[in-house]
Amino acid sequence: STKMPLTADAPIDIGVDEFCVSCQLCVNECPPDALSHDKQKVRGAEKWYVDFDKCIPYFNETYGCAICLVVCPWSRPGVARRLVDKLARRRKSPA
Repeated sequence: STKMPLTADAPIDIGVDEFCVSCQLCVNECPPDALSHDKQKVRGAEKWYVDFDKCIPYFNETYGCAICLVVCPWSRPGVARRLVDKLARRRKSPA
């Protein structure tokens, strides 16, 4: 254990939101159409919105779903780290 005070780093924008806006695999593959195409204000913060009034009934009827997680590139084993590196390189290169 340590008593050293920790401070969080400032987040670095590498373009993840732009990636998700252009990808839309999760939105396009969602059977109950429960995912929004754009971020929405949720309890004061901009978030990717899931309409649980659509999601949960479908999830219960089909005894599970998670299609959004399966198709998302960020969820695939070994892919997220490469995406982070690729997006970070793009941000650093001159436009």
